Amino acid sequence: MAPKLAPTKRAALRFKLPHKKITYMAKGQLGEAILQDISTSGCCAKKNTTELTVKDQLLIVIELAESDKPLELKARVVRIGDHDFSAEFTDIDKVFVPNFSTMLAIEQRYSVANLIPILK
Repeated sequence: MAPKLAPTKRAALRFKLPHKKITYMAKGQLGEAILQDISTSGCCAKKNTTELTVKDQLLIVIELAESDKPLELKARVVRIGDHDFSAEFTDIDKVFVPNFSTMLAIEQRYSVANLIPILK
C-alpha cells in the first residue's frame, strides 16, 4: 500500500473572482490589487500598486456582494512576481473556514453571473 501524502495548502478549493479588486495595508501603505484566485488558505493577486517583499505582513480587505461589511484578512506574502504576489492567510479560525468557503462560492457565482450576457 502506498503511503498517504500529507495534505498541503494547495489542496484548498480555489475560487476565481474575475476583476475583483482588493485593498491591502502593508508597511503602513495602502495598496490595491486584482485577485487572480483565492482559497481559504490564501490568495494570488496581480497589478499591486505598492512594492512588496516576501514575508511582508498584510491586512487584505475584500468587499463581498452578500456581506454587509468588508472581509478583513491577515496574511503574509509568500511569493513575489512582476506586479503580482501570493499571500497565505495567517489568522483564519478553523471554525470560520466552512463559512469562508461558502462566502467565496457565493461570490464566484455572483461574479460569473454578472459576466454572462442576458439574451432577449
